[in-house]
Amino acid sequence: METSHKQNQTGTDMVQALAELAGILRNLRVPAPLLRGIMEQINRLGRDTFNLAVLGQYKRGKTTLVNALLGQEVLPSAVVPLTSIITVLGYGEVPAGRAIYIDGREEEIDLGNLSPYITEAGNPGNEKQIKQVEIMVPSPLLQQGIQLIDTPGIGSVYQNNSDTTHEFLSQVDAGIFILSVEPPISQEECRFLQTIRQHVRKMFFVFNKMDLADEAERKQSIEFSRTIIERETGFEVETVYLLSAKQALMGTIHQDERLITASRFPEFQQALATFVRTERQRTLLDAAAFRAKQAVREAVLKVDLENSVLDMPVKEVTSQLAALQEHFVAIQREKLDLAYLLKGELERFNDRLLMEMKDFESATTQTTRQQLQKFWQERNNRELKQLLPETRQVLSRLILQQFDQVRQSQEQKVEAWLAATISRFEQKNNALLQQIKELAASLFAVPCQTIASHTTLSPKSSLYFLPQIPNTLLFSLGDWKYRFLPRSLAGKIFLNSCLDEIHELVSMNCGRLRYDLSSRAADSIRTFKRELDNCLEEAMQDVLATIQAGMEIKNQGEERILERRRELAGLRTRLTGLEPQF
Repeated sequence: METSHKQNQTGTDMVQALAELAGILRNLRVPAPLLRGIMEQINRLGRDTFNLAVLGQYKRGKTTLVNALLGQEVLPSAVVPLTSIITVLGYGEVPAGRAIYIDGREEEIDLGNLSPYITEAGNPGNEKQIKQVEIMVPSPLLQQGIQLIDTPGIGSVYQNNSDTTHEFLSQVDAGIFILSVEPPISQEECRFLQTIRQHVRKMFFVFNKMDLADEAERKQSIEFSRTIIERETGFEVETVYLLSAKQALMGTIHQDERLITASRFPEFQQALATFVRTERQRTLLDAAAFRAKQAVREAVLKVDLENSVLDMPVKEVTSQLAALQEHFVAIQREKLDLAYLLKGELERFNDRLLMEMKDFESATTQTTRQQLQKFWQERNNRELKQLLPETRQVLSRLILQQFDQVRQSQEQKVEAWLAATISRFEQKNNALLQQIKELAASLFAVPCQTIASHTTLSPKSSLYFLPQIPNTLLFSLGDWKYRFLPRSLAGKIFLNSCLDEIHELVSMNCGRLRYDLSSRAADSIRTFKRELDNCLEEAMQDVLATIQAGMEIKNQGEERILERRRELAGLRTRLTGLEPQF
């Protein structure tokens, strides 16, 4: 509890410090993007709530999942498309509800009689013109500042339901996208996810109704849906939560721990709790602090530079400004050279990675074949109905173990390469910034601070390894095809089939690993290059704009110059006092 209080206090302090910084930036007439960035941070941190929306196609069990998260049956659910209105659930010690109409009217409603307001049957086509329904209930999840949003299902026969959900997306901070094992992901869901991707970055993917399919069907459905989502929508499905919301809800209502455990719902609850407790708050605060420090240093530069311009004769300022602009043209050319060199570094990295993965593929194929043959020889006297599935399990385990190890070692290598590359190019970039600093110092006697890049290997990985060849028609027959053959012949054919699969499995997983590392490295390099470009461009434009601002003050006379000097001195004192708070 103390940790949570400390985090809340830190967030409040950050908002106050950012608000003071924003006032200073307005006074200094900083470029609009700089001030807008600080205001965006204030808005994000100042919000009292975090919108976590449950999204997906109708009949996937969204409302049941919401009820399971609340641990009580608050919202009505049914097998037909039911929810037609955005329903916002927030924390309240006493259960209560209200309907908010499009014209601004509000109406208190009975939680036991929600259907006339939020269902298609009770409010067809939203004929009552309700904007949304808000419900307050006691809940540990909601008490942490979360607003849980139940949305109408997309893809139903009621087009207005889909429209309502699409219109709400801009207000969503994070989402829970509901799929189910049967049927698999639809084209409509893919299109919806593509739209969501434009508004929401954090997404939990839940496969509901797991109790309606066996293990093989679950795996096949998840594999298919994961592939489609990543290929078609741009989302990276890092973790899939397979569960039964209905079992979880029934288990909670009837206090049946066996049913709750069988639902696998606690794993998902734990992931949500971790996100709410740590990741969300930390991410917001880190982003705000980094942006604020950058803004403070840029603001100090503007103060010092404007002071120097105020002290300098107009003719000298004009001459030095012309020299500065000429120098900036040369810096732009050098910036293009850096981009070309950085592209070459990435190409050489990919070539090295390809060669290393080829060597690993060859060695791993041979090692895995030897280990599998040894396993078979040691157990060849067992019955085939036991030996065949055990052999498949061993093969899957061998594949996953070796690729988990190589993934870790390769990530470490990529991190090392990325750190070295970024360090080298940061030095080149800082040399260009130093040219700006030295010229500004010589012309206007102003120091200029730089901020080191924080680029690392992108953590966003969609990588998962295949422990077996995806099902073909023959493979889907399982081991039945061996039961009609003599024991020795069946065993020989099966073993040879597994040995043949090893090369394909290793090759596929090597390709997946190489693509994952290459893509993440490229993302990191693009981020770094963008930071370099922005850093140089902002530094040049800021210097020019500040000089022009000083010239405008000089043209207003000596009294205005003295007044502005006093203003700048006060602003500098406030800025240096603010920086430690970030």
